[in-house]
Amino acid sequence: MCGLRNGGIMIGIIGAIVGTTTFGKGIVQNTFQLSDGSVVKLTIAHYYTPLGNDIHKVGITPDVEVELPDDATSDVQLEKALEVVKGLESAE
Repeated sequence: MCGLRNGGIMIGIIGAIVGTTTFGKGIVQNTFQLSDGSVVKLTIAHYYTPLGNDIHKVGITPDVEVELPDDATSDVQLEKALEVVKGLESAE
């Protein structure tokens, strides 16, 4: 799941995050070719969560940690997410 969307969810307003910690890519980079043919890579933007937290190289830790085993025959992360959503609905 996208770190930016998770950042909005993690403030606790609209739900819970289920799965594993996100990768932590919180920047946008672009390459620019120079006149001598070489290329320079520059960071042109940086992403923050709605509360201003920097997720780059950190990621977002889910509320409910669920690993997806390599040998899984079903989507255990999705199954847990559905369970969590049902619990949130019944709590309202």
